Amino acid sequence: MYFRIFLSLAFNFLLSGIAFSQNYSIQQIPFLPVSTLGTPLSMIDDAVYPQGALAPTGFDIGFDFCFYGNTYNKFWIGSNGWISFSPNQTSTYIIPAGVTIPSTSANYPRNCIMGPFEDWLPASEVGPTPANVFWETRGQAPCRQLVVTFLDVSFFQCNTVIGTFQIILYEGLNIIDNIIYAKPSCPTWQGGRAIHGLHNLPGTLAAVVLNRNAIPFTAFSEAWRFTPQNMCPSVTDTIRFLTSDTTITDYSVVEAACYDTTIGLKLNTNVFCNTVDTLGSDFRLYDHEGRLVQIKKVEFPCQNNDTDTLTLVLHEPLIYEETYFLVQRIGNDGNTISNCIGQRENFDTALVVVKNCYKYSDPVNVTNVSVVNNESIEVTWDYPDTLDANFFQKYVIYVNDSLNGQNWFALAEGFNVSDTSVVIQNYNPEIERRDWHVRLKLKYYPLSAPGDSGSNILLKNPDATLFNGMRGSSRLSWNAYTEWANPTYKVFEAKAEDTIWNLVGSTSDTSFVYEKQRTPISYLIKVEAENNFDERISVSNYLKYTQEQRDVSIINVVTPNGDGANDKLYIQGLDFYPNSTVKLFNRWGQKVYESVDYKNDWSPTTLESGTYFCTVDVLDKGRVEGAVQIIK
Repeated sequence: MYFRIFLSLAFNFLLSGIAFSQNYSIQQIPFLPVSTLGTPLSMIDDAVYPQGALAPTGFDIGFDFCFYGNTYNKFWIGSNGWISFSPNQTSTYIIPAGVTIPSTSANYPRNCIMGPFEDWLPASEVGPTPANVFWETRGQAPCRQLVVTFLDVSFFQCNTVIGTFQIILYEGLNIIDNIIYAKPSCPTWQGGRAIHGLHNLPGTLAAVVLNRNAIPFTAFSEAWRFTPQNMCPSVTDTIRFLTSDTTITDYSVVEAACYDTTIGLKLNTNVFCNTVDTLGSDFRLYDHEGRLVQIKKVEFPCQNNDTDTLTLVLHEPLIYEETYFLVQRIGNDGNTISNCIGQRENFDTALVVVKNCYKYSDPVNVTNVSVVNNESIEVTWDYPDTLDANFFQKYVIYVNDSLNGQNWFALAEGFNVSDTSVVIQNYNPEIERRDWHVRLKLKYYPLSAPGDSGSNILLKNPDATLFNGMRGSSRLSWNAYTEWANPTYKVFEAKAEDTIWNLVGSTSDTSFVYEKQRTPISYLIKVEAENNFDERISVSNYLKYTQEQRDVSIINVVTPNGDGANDKLYIQGLDFYPNSTVKLFNRWGQKVYESVDYKNDWSPTTLESGTYFCTVDVLDKGRVEGAVQIIK
């Protein structure tokens, strides 16, 4: 049985910004820079390329690409930050206030990707800088990509404000990635309004990143993925399993049937069959205590080395109603499951929810132990009120070696659910007194509760602060590793790009306060349990987070009149940079305020109206300066 599910809405580090339209889902993905090489274009302001004789024919994509249900192999580039699959689109930039897309207005290009659409000014027009727009078709079929790069382009009327962004099309998958290295704003021209999204040919449908539809905005070190919904084949993100449960937002959620030995996975796009290990080593399945559930094999249909359906076959059925953790990893074949977009996220985790298991709680109570004819023993017991006879397998009757003894032996079994007594023949009750009890064996369930056993460490971030992009500390926790007495836990981190692990701390506890790195890239964290005697280790899953980069700017008007609006000196983006120093000087250069860890919490009620000069020394970024007008 397979469960087709939809991507949940707020996965803390990977899905931190998501919007959805009826035509494309919009997902924020980790920011990973892409090469800016390609064929250069020396563009001028308000122009569409190619020009001249090639203008009607466009540039070659290099492969067929589906956009809003139609297939194209040509494209055109607009100097104002877009590419279109149709010729004769407007070359100018006009975004009237309040006019959003979708729109049939002649002011807006259509059948296009706005990455974003604003009045960009190519550098070739404002100075000796060489061409700064590039395009290139990369890779080999069936995994080619078209990459269009706007590199260090400025704005009309803001020639010193520079932006860089890329638009990437994926062959076969019909996915669009938009990578924004820097997108500042130029408020002096049409209020700095911009559009970041997709627009269909008739101007009737659009998919726009939240709060980026014909309004001013800034963006830095971001990556967005546009995935068509039900209009193009093979069209969804490669990182996740499809999910139907939107109540758990941190993970993909897969449902499994109780008492079944299989877990059906529906992937959100095809993967290469030859990257899936049929012995099941690409996955690890843990229960809520971190105990490993053995996977026997993986089965899947395959056509042209592609599949989007995997069936995990377990050695034993899932018999408890609980949530299991399915962790994807590098298998014994040395590969991570992959496709044209690349490798699926190593140590990506999904929740396997098992429901509707039979819950038996009432014990079997021995009601009498009788001596029969001074030569045998009759043991009787209760029929449990909550017992479902469909799950009955047998009763097992035990006796210990002496009264209050600890060595129990099974002497008899009963295989009829309604028979609640047994006579044990050839047993001399006069030899010595014994204790008796009866235990119930159910189908699918063990005879007794599981005993203590070694566990794999399941590393978690319970308060989700690791994934919020902010700087500062984050609490990590994991289950105790019980295989060794008093293990030492060591916490390691690595840059995701090189996976060179560095020790950041050790503890004997099962939690750790981790200080996040400041450089705006992606990092990995793991925990190792170490045996203090023979140096053996057990390694946890990985957690991955991306440190964001934010601009810091001074809001230049303060009105400390207590009305709740602009009452305090506000430094935008400062919450990402703790321990920053803020100073305020009057017109004669005298310092009137200073804070070494400013938190946007000071209202200049004691200062006179007038113009002041503010400096902000931002850790790792340098100094930001600007004028502040205090109005009372």
